[in-house]
Amino acid sequence: MRDLAVDNAVSLLVDQPLAEGLALALPSSLRAAPAPTTELAALTSRAARALQELGVEAEQRVALFMPDGIGFAVTFFAALRLGAVAVPLNTRLPAKNLHFILDDCRAKVLVTDGEAHGGPR
Repeated sequence: MRDLAVDNAVSLLVDQPLAEGLALALPSSLRAAPAPTTELAALTSRAARALQELGVEAEQRVALFMPDGIGFAVTFFAALRLGAVAVPLNTRLPAKNLHFILDDCRAKVLVTDGEAHGGPR
C-alpha cells in the first residue's frame, strides 16, 4: 500500500484500500452478506451523517448494542469516521451490567437494531 494521509482507522481500513482499488475482506463473523469496499464506504458515510444529525461529535461515545454483522461494522466505522469513540456492548449482558456501562461511558447515543435482543431493560 502506498502511504496516504491516515486520519484514523477508517482511513486505513476503508478509504485507503478503496483508493487503491483493493477489496476489503471482513471476517465472516462481521458480514451477513458480501459488501464491496465501495458499498462499505458509502454505508459508513451514510451512517456517519445520521450520527452527526443526532449530535454526535468527536470524542463522544457511541454505544453499539447489536449483534455481529455488517450493520455493526458500518456503525463502528461511522463512529470512528467522526472521531467519536465506539463502545461495543455485549448483547448477552444482564440489564444491570448494561446500565452500568452506559452510565460509565456517558454515551451520546445508543445504536441498536432492536430485533435480536429487544434492547437493554
